[in-house]
Amino acid sequence: MVCCNRLVKYLLFSLILLMIGSHTNPTCAATYPGWLVQDTPMAFTLNQGEGELTAQWLLVNSTIDFLNIRGNLTGGSKLFTGNSGDLNGGRFTFNLGVLPSIMVFYRGQNHEIVTEFGESHTFGSVDSDHGINTWSHEAGLRWNFLDVPSQGLSFAIEGAWLKHTSRDFSFRFLRVDAGDTILQFSSPKEIRLSSLSDDGWRARLIGSILFGDSFLLNFWAGYETIDASSAISTTISYEPIKKNFDRRYSIKEDQFHLGIGMIWQVLPRVPVEFYYDYLHLSRSEHATGAPNTSALARYTNPEGLTPESSNHIFTGKIGYWLTPNLNINLEGKLMTNQFLGIVPHYNNTITSRFFHQLYGYIGLGVGYAF
Repeated sequence: MVCCNRLVKYLLFSLILLMIGSHTNPTCAATYPGWLVQDTPMAFTLNQGEGELTAQWLLVNSTIDFLNIRGNLTGGSKLFTGNSGDLNGGRFTFNLGVLPSIMVFYRGQNHEIVTEFGESHTFGSVDSDHGINTWSHEAGLRWNFLDVPSQGLSFAIEGAWLKHTSRDFSFRFLRVDAGDTILQFSSPKEIRLSSLSDDGWRARLIGSILFGDSFLLNFWAGYETIDASSAISTTISYEPIKKNFDRRYSIKEDQFHLGIGMIWQVLPRVPVEFYYDYLHLSRSEHATGAPNTSALARYTNPEGLTPESSNHIFTGKIGYWLTPNLNINLEGKLMTNQFLGIVPHYNNTITSRFFHQLYGYIGLGVGYAF
């Protein structure tokens, strides 16, 4: 994670240095691009040979928590302590117009969600890894197949390959309340999540309507299919718990998306964007081995997965063009059911317990258009 943060800071600094080559003749009126393409769902594409690179620093903590999202997640809980709920990471987006109506893109993200545990009724005092570290990748193309300039109407098809992976995560304890028996251990035992990954693809139809020179309405519908995997294991040797505990899971998710958004060019240098995306998913689960019947069954059986099946995602963004090539931007994202459908492999028997919680973060970025 430290390496990623250094990379984000280096890229942000490098993009700022590009200002040296971005000055326009002071005697001429500068023309600013207006919209920020980035990962905005709109039917328009970059012109052939044009490109855009953006780097963002993603974060939420006790200071940057204006909706008290992190506070609601951890407040009043004996299990979550310290900086639990904090998020820190980086996102990179790259867009390139390869043909007059076709744009290719790549979006990469790395973030870590802090998990510092305190007291649990089942395990007593709990120690854990510092956080869950996740990489996300998305690559694809957008084809603007229909333009009706007289009506300001455009349509595009977008296809993308998606992949997410997370490092193994474990928590440790010296006691287990097994219902009729309390087990005490002389050395810490652990429960570990591993093989956390998912991959799939998405297809999306996007429409855009231009009103005048400063307002763009976007709407879209999409389908996404994902195969996710995870595994859970324990170092507890007590047979009634150990038996059938180590299991692997595979989940297939089919997602349907509907969304609407707008871009308003408030000033020549200042675009403002708002988006709403509704996500509904259906899934099927498969687990290896027989069901666990111990007091810890809720940590291993598929019945422990979240019953949630939808997510409402709100995004707001404002940018400012420093020069015709360089911009700075601020983005906020809010999700009613955390990362449900966004990082599919989080839907495991441990982390899916918190999917019903509201969550969000902000992104501070620098973009360069060429």
